[in-house]
Amino acid sequence: MLLTLAIMRVSIAGLTLLPLVKAMAFGATFGTTFDAIDDATSARFSDFDWDAVEPKAELEYHDCYNEYKCARLEVPLDWKNESDTRRATIAIMKLPAVVGEDDPAFGGSVFTNPGGPGGSGVQFIPRIAHHLQKTMDKPGKKHYEIISFDPRGVGQSTPAADCYSGNILARQGTSLETRGTLGLGGSPESLAYNYALTKATNRRCSRADELVEESIFKYIGTPNVVRDMVEMVDQIDALRSKEAATRGQSWLELKKRSGSGNDETPRLQYIGFSYGTVLGNYFASMYPGRVHRVILDSVCDIEDYAHGPGWLTSLRYMDPLFDEFFKGCYEAGPEYCELVREDDASWTDISRRVWDYLVSLDELPLGLIGPNDVNAVITGSDVRGLIGSMMYSPIETFKLLAHVLDRSMDGELEELVDMLAGSAIPNLETGCSAFDAPANKTTNLLNRRDVLYSVICQDGEDVTDKDLAYWHKYVKEMRSTSRLWGDMWASLRFACSSWPFESNWKFNGPFTTPKADPALSEGNPSAPLLFLANRFDPVTPVTSARAMAHAHNDAQLIVFESMGHGVAGGARSECLAKHLAEYMDTGKVPDEETICEPECGPWSDVCETYQATSQTFSMDYPLSRMVVVGDQSAGKSSVLESLTGFHLPRSVSLCTRHATEIICRREDSQSVTVSIVPHSSDTKDLERAQTFRRTLETLQEDGFESIFEEAAEIMGIDLGKDKAKAGSVFSRDILRVEISGPNEQHLTVIDVPGMFENETPGLTTTSDIELVVVDLVNGKRRDLALGYCVVKNRGADDSSTGIEERHWKEKVFFAERPWSALPDDRLGIPALRARIHGLLMSRTKSEIPKVKDEISARLKTKKQLLEAMGASHSTPEEQRALLGRVASRFVQLKLYALDAYYTRDTVFQEQPGLKLITRMRELNEVFSKTLYGAGHTRIFVGEISSSSLPKGHQVNGGGTTLEPEVNSMFASEDGEDGEPGGGTVRDGYYCVDCTFTIPDDELSELDTVLAEPYDCIAPLEDDILQHIEEEYLTSRGYELGTFGAEVVSGIFKEQAKKWRPLTRAHVSNAILVVDRFIKSNLEVACPEETIRSSLWMFVSDELLQRYQAAMEHTELLLGVEFQGRAMTYNPAFEKALARTKTERVKNLHAEEKTLLSWDRQDYVLSDTAVADKLTSLFNKHIGGNDPTKKTRQDIHDVLHEYYKIARDRFVDVVCQQVVDHCLLFGPRSPLSALSDQLVLQMKPAELEDVAGEDVADRDRREALTRDIDGLNKALKILRF
Repeated sequence: MLLTLAIMRVSIAGLTLLPLVKAMAFGATFGTTFDAIDDATSARFSDFDWDAVEPKAELEYHDCYNEYKCARLEVPLDWKNESDTRRATIAIMKLPAVVGEDDPAFGGSVFTNPGGPGGSGVQFIPRIAHHLQKTMDKPGKKHYEIISFDPRGVGQSTPAADCYSGNILARQGTSLETRGTLGLGGSPESLAYNYALTKATNRRCSRADELVEESIFKYIGTPNVVRDMVEMVDQIDALRSKEAATRGQSWLELKKRSGSGNDETPRLQYIGFSYGTVLGNYFASMYPGRVHRVILDSVCDIEDYAHGPGWLTSLRYMDPLFDEFFKGCYEAGPEYCELVREDDASWTDISRRVWDYLVSLDELPLGLIGPNDVNAVITGSDVRGLIGSMMYSPIETFKLLAHVLDRSMDGELEELVDMLAGSAIPNLETGCSAFDAPANKTTNLLNRRDVLYSVICQDGEDVTDKDLAYWHKYVKEMRSTSRLWGDMWASLRFACSSWPFESNWKFNGPFTTPKADPALSEGNPSAPLLFLANRFDPVTPVTSARAMAHAHNDAQLIVFESMGHGVAGGARSECLAKHLAEYMDTGKVPDEETICEPECGPWSDVCETYQATSQTFSMDYPLSRMVVVGDQSAGKSSVLESLTGFHLPRSVSLCTRHATEIICRREDSQSVTVSIVPHSSDTKDLERAQTFRRTLETLQEDGFESIFEEAAEIMGIDLGKDKAKAGSVFSRDILRVEISGPNEQHLTVIDVPGMFENETPGLTTTSDIELVVVDLVNGKRRDLALGYCVVKNRGADDSSTGIEERHWKEKVFFAERPWSALPDDRLGIPALRARIHGLLMSRTKSEIPKVKDEISARLKTKKQLLEAMGASHSTPEEQRALLGRVASRFVQLKLYALDAYYTRDTVFQEQPGLKLITRMRELNEVFSKTLYGAGHTRIFVGEISSSSLPKGHQVNGGGTTLEPEVNSMFASEDGEDGEPGGGTVRDGYYCVDCTFTIPDDELSELDTVLAEPYDCIAPLEDDILQHIEEEYLTSRGYELGTFGAEVVSGIFKEQAKKWRPLTRAHVSNAILVVDRFIKSNLEVACPEETIRSSLWMFVSDELLQRYQAAMEHTELLLGVEFQGRAMTYNPAFEKALARTKTERVKNLHAEEKTLLSWDRQDYVLSDTAVADKLTSLFNKHIGGNDPTKKTRQDIHDVLHEYYKIARDRFVDVVCQQVVDHCLLFGPRSPLSALSDQLVLQMKPAELEDVAGEDVADRDRREALTRDIDGLNKALKILRF
């Protein structure tokens, strides 16, 4: 609400006439503090030639970039080799403190690093330094200088880590080579392609290293940078000692006086962001005795970074943050988020549209003409990369992201292309124009990825021995962690797959610090570490910060209830600022993990007003703001003094010469800050104005007048004190006074210089003017709808009257005529305050219907959001009840699925995959049919090959094989017994006769359990008798007239050798079906994804054990069948064997009768001829005089009958004992892993891990509950 108060000058000492102007609605959009700093910095930045600064082994600062100081410090290239004389140069830049180094309030240097690896501190510090000073320089606290530097190999530091040796065109060409691969997991070929491209790039790095004598590549790891920081701390301390000595002072005594150090050891004060937390963690762990204050913001998991396979934990909150984008968008509505549609029922509708769009770009990328008339292709991977990068700064980017996505999805791609230009679409013109430029002028801003890979590859574990299969699994795991950015994040570690250098210095921990000692004893930090984390950080999750805080003695964590990457760099939170200032000043961390609330979110227009209004209405309403206008010396400032209680110091000769903005805020602590908002862009003026900042604790403190005079002098106003100095009458700069305290009203008042006017002719005496004023107040002249008020201000020579005395004098003055004749409600400050209050209330009442409608709409939305979150589950009782309901539903569907009661729940019609027992029966039948038809190695005598095979087999030439177009459920690589394999993978598990597809182990969770697939070819048509004879002759003993049992056992194992891989493949398929059923059943029983994932993790180890038990029982059955003797007690065996021999005799007799009958019809044979014929027939059937032939026939008969008995037995026990008992119905089957009994036995800690409400969800639920309560109260108030 903006209220304009016009001040009319009246030529009566101390009298001011105020015509009241109607209030107007007012709103404004505020950027973040970080934006404001960035804009102001860019406006005052000028070119600076770093090459003009001579590198020195001792620190020496030079003026640079208007208000900063710059230096180039020489350090050893190889800190581990004292005999190596090669040097590196570190570029350093600082923003001086607002007080001198000899001031007791000087707190020393605070180093900062922006992250990376590869981030430039020189580029970072102009964007962050003023904000950090404002955050930490609180009233009564210390004041700090802010320092940052380009780590070795980066930016202005030399030598540069440049794999391309200045050839930017080649660098851009590499970027083009990566185009079209759709990321590491984009296609089966993309991983191999990028693997080769990475090798080529790393060869470039090797070549660049060989070309330069002082190459940095082997000396760029984090331990070297940490040692550089130690050197910088020492050099700063030495420089201060030298400068103090020239002033006749002792730097050590100055440190003790300011409380910034009590010993001679120089110590580090540091704020690190992102990878900067790795630097801080390494520093604190390697040099704990050099730590004074260390703040680590957006914390990398140091164990994962240094020891793990590569940042697997980093993206834990990337996709949840993307969901928060959709949730916030839906809640904000179309006014703030352009992605919202009228028919959207929830945020998931928006999410689905955007993901469908990304998938469509994967399937069919967009071809267009990009910037600089270059052909360009935009893929889903490009847009996901852009979205992921915008997750870093939601406050600044979410609205823009929604706008760009909305336009892009409508086919308007200009803005999307502009945002992708230079990253996804390389700019070749840049490469061409810079091709011949000196290396240090072109590479110091383009080699960030070279530095990044150099550091992370040498800090982490060596992965150069890993093959493509390893990287395929790694990429798959990263993609399962984040659908949005998994591919991109995997590429960071993937670059190390062929990294050619080994670091000169590795540090593997332990990453911890000893207990802090405030006495600054040698070897101990002077204060614990302080960690900061956003609730939703896309790449450094809060869980990492919590783990790191636990690793360091007495360290503590502050969680900022916001989103994005980085907290202290731009957060608007008094809570956070208070803790940071307290920690820097005293070294004290909070007693426990602390939560700080933000003052605004990514979908808010007005950050300034959020804190004052969120607890009541949970919406953004502008604060009241009043602007006072009027003639020169009309008394505007005096009126504002009387209204606000703030005394504006001035001399008799000094009227208001500049605009003054008074910002009142209600906060816990009381303070007054005076600063200048410069108007001029002149370098000198800017520097003077920016450095002016004064703080006091209360309004009653002495010194205000001197502060205002100092400010006026800086703004160039002529105070008339020094005739030699010419100044201006007025200044266009703004003097800002920020008043904070527990009793302040939220109000912004702007006092502006008056307008010069000539006096009104004819009004020369006081009585004449008094009569005119009385007429104006009574409405007889210049009548206004809202009328006039008259107040009496302090006289120009009255500089000591307090506010209470001022009110008393005003009351006495208006008690006399002619003022006593005027209405009381038009006289004095109390009347004016009441009139202003009435105006504001009137304006508010006119807005009440709109406000009620808006509150009602908000209330409805909040209730819908709360309902969508489901029932609360924050206590163990609530968690057990929730999991109990999940388990009951799971067991119910399991029983239905095992009994084939599919009509008892509609879910079986919606998800046929839940028809478990039907699918398991199909699997068993196919297993049985395949083992019966193709399980033997060779066809037995008397069998017809084609008739005995299952569907899907055919006879080709001399052998029987599977039809080539059919993928068998047992498809495999080479079998363990030498059978040729089909070469398919587990994804190709398909039943020949099945009506469904065998599920795949998508996340490779069962790799340790499942057997390899198997391609079961049809039996060979070789002469089995010949094979039996060969086996008999090579294994017979001294048997007389018979053969040994071992012969049958050996030949049986050869004949049934396909049972082993075939059975393992069958049980593996059964496990996959059961596993998929459990997952699908769990999705139905537990719709909430977070709880379902946690519950799955809780039971997954038990499931693996039970799957393993099934496989072990399978091995037991196979061992019993193949490792023991061939034996059976089945009476059918003897009967079948006797029947086989009888059948052979019958066949012999039948042929004999045919032979003799044929002979009698034509001619009569002699007895000798008959004997010869019978002998020939006998020899044909039973071997005649050759005993080996007879023996092999007997072995065949025994083998054939035993094989059939064993086959019947084996198929049944596998299906009954392994599939039915171990996997389906047994007490230890995987299906019984989740049950009501399990939930009842869970401990409170386990319940919290599985069903505990996520902190973000819990806070969201509490916030929604508070908002709903506040909105209900607001509606109740507005009804009266």
